[in-house]
Amino acid sequence: MRCFFLLLFLDGCLCTNEKTLTIEPHYLAGWKGSCILIPCQIKYTYSGRRLNNISLIWYFDPSYDGKEYTGTILYNSSRTSQKHVIPTIAGLQERATFAGNLSERNCSLKISQLQKSDDGSYGARLYGILENDFSKKKWYHPASLNILDPPPKPTLQIYPTENKEGQPTNVKCSMSYHCPDEPITMILSGLEEERMSAQRSTGGLREVRKELRFVPTWKDHGKLVTCSVMDKGREISHNTMKLVVKHAPKGVELRADPGTTLREGEKLSLECLVNSTYPDVLEYQWWKNNDLTNGMIHGSRMNIDPLGGHHSGHYKCGARNGLGTTESEELPIDVQYRPKDVQLAVLNSQPIKEGQTIQFNCSVGSSNPRTNWYKLLENNVVRTRPAESSLITSPAKPGRATTYHCDACNNVGCTSSPRISVNVHFAPKNVKAVRDPPGPIKEGAFLNLSCQVEAANPEEMTYRWSKDQQPLDAKGATLILQEVAPGDSGSYSCDATNSVGTTASRPLQLNVQYGPRSVSVTVDTKEAIIEGNNVLLRCENDAKPPSHSYKWYWNGEEIFQKTSDVLELQKVEVWQSGDYFCTASNEISENESQSVALIVSCE
Repeated sequence: MRCFFLLLFLDGCLCTNEKTLTIEPHYLAGWKGSCILIPCQIKYTYSGRRLNNISLIWYFDPSYDGKEYTGTILYNSSRTSQKHVIPTIAGLQERATFAGNLSERNCSLKISQLQKSDDGSYGARLYGILENDFSKKKWYHPASLNILDPPPKPTLQIYPTENKEGQPTNVKCSMSYHCPDEPITMILSGLEEERMSAQRSTGGLREVRKELRFVPTWKDHGKLVTCSVMDKGREISHNTMKLVVKHAPKGVELRADPGTTLREGEKLSLECLVNSTYPDVLEYQWWKNNDLTNGMIHGSRMNIDPLGGHHSGHYKCGARNGLGTTESEELPIDVQYRPKDVQLAVLNSQPIKEGQTIQFNCSVGSSNPRTNWYKLLENNVVRTRPAESSLITSPAKPGRATTYHCDACNNVGCTSSPRISVNVHFAPKNVKAVRDPPGPIKEGAFLNLSCQVEAANPEEMTYRWSKDQQPLDAKGATLILQEVAPGDSGSYSCDATNSVGTTASRPLQLNVQYGPRSVSVTVDTKEAIIEGNNVLLRCENDAKPPSHSYKWYWNGEEIFQKTSDVLELQKVEVWQSGDYFCTASNEISENESQSVALIVSCE
């Protein structure tokens, strides 16, 4: 942490009071860890004669024996005289740097990384020879340094201290500082960013300042303005002041508890709220329908208990301090009751069919205030949004006995009508064509197709069947196939019809499985077969599912290890001539082909 140093310098000269050697200020302050520059100046002349051959010694904790000064030497321009040196403390000699230039008569001394042990007295000893005079002259000037830990707070001023809204205000933050080589900065905060951007930095060698001029509003009253001292981006100290802005009452608002809409017999409390005022409110005033009223007033509150219809009206309040009176906006108070004698009626002709729009009328016998919204509930679930009309519509949804009732509402509450039941007719729903039994369909099996309907209103229905989109001569809900054949394969669907409409099922695909048919052996060539040629025989057939197993026979004998539908005879020989046939099988059955005579000729 940095500390302030306060250096006290007293002008001195052995021969005269003329200020040849000056240190100003001579009392300085710094803080631990910071640096400080002791400003020192030498005049070019003394008693009208030029001063030449000057030399300078800086001392820490100097003492005078009547002839000469002794102490810790921090700087010696001649570096010849060491007889007055006292051992240094805490490395002060290493941290002390001569920051001047004697040829320019600048004799300033800089001390870095200040420590508490640096606190104390300092002195500058000047030697010189006057022009046309060979005698050596001597001067001395003391200084005092005070080290602070922690760093001091900056001086923060706001003037005028109490201001009226709209009157310019000045903020000034300052701090003595004597080390320009290691500058510190100041930041003012506490107001809106756009106003804080107007702050400006001023000051010189001995002081750092930050100033801001702005025009306050009532919203600034009570805000805290902070001045932060920053060193290398870190805050080392700060000071805070509160803004005081005089203004008439602001943000006057009338609030009703429990609310502005009440029922007869309840109690009402009106409170006059003030967002900000300085000085305090002296008096509250009350109006009803623009007439001053007394009522049951207790300062900022008016209580009404019990409420009656005659208490309805527009209320407002006013707050006054020494700078003026501000009135609130008018607040309407209404004493109400909820709707009565609510009835729900259906306006449609019967029967109501799915897809139509049901029209309801929700009527109200009386309401104060007037009914301002309605809602229709279907089986206790809200089906429509609130609307400012007693006519309510809802899509007709399938259902034999859907119950409805309506709620008529105003600001006080809602009243429900008695429940009514609505019967909606609809076409058959979720029509499906279903077969029995399930699983693969084998040729010759018995199959029952049924047309199933999940729901319909009315339930009296007729049915129609079709295959591959062609109508069948079947009218009932069931289609029976006694012995299915491959020709019965196809896409089946059914239609269910009632007085509302017709609904078709999704197609039901029937695939009749059968064993191999039209089994035959074919030879891959029509030319004469010569000994040494390659011959391919194929076992062709029609089956569902396709044949998966084959056997080959030559002259009535099974050819082993030939289970595919192709028999390849490589480099056929004459002895391989003969009758060939094959068998094909699937999960249903097995069938064999006619024999094919294969004649192999010699070359």
